[in-house]
Amino acid sequence: SLTAVWRRRWWWPFAKTLRTQLPAGKSANPTYIPVGNQVARRLADKTRGVPMSAINEVLLDVPTTAHILGGCSIGPAGRGVVDAQQRVHGYQGLRVCDGSVIPANLGVNPSLTITALAEHAMESVPVRQQVAPPAMAAAVPVWGEATPASGSDAAPVPATA
Repeated sequence: SLTAVWRRRWWWPFAKTLRTQLPAGKSANPTYIPVGNQVARRLADKTRGVPMSAINEVLLDVPTTAHILGGCSIGPAGRGVVDAQQRVHGYQGLRVCDGSVIPANLGVNPSLTITALAEHAMESVPVRQQVAPPAMAAAVPVWGEATPASGSDAAPVPATA
């Protein structure tokens, strides 16, 4: 797993930014996967397309992702945009529940991580109290029930929730 650390960028040493680093002894995700490139070439041949790679993968050996991540860091006010429950600092009731709270490329499809973070954020939202429905709601039939207007004399079918 990745660790987030504050450090200076090599091209802008004047300020520290939140960066990710691998734990000792772990290897980075590969940028070149031979079977992936073979599949891309075959698919391109069959569809008359052009197989391509991202320039930073080829020249800098840095993997890319098609999933837009980052830009809305989790942290205390002044260091992050949202807190640990993904509430936006300074905006009551506003939460961020998408990939922008993930600080770096995970190396895998981030959909499950995004889902888990969204569920975590929603756990801290209080349950709304049930309010009595308006009187008119009783006159509206529930789907699946037989009504006199439908011409059926059969007993109502229980509606499933």
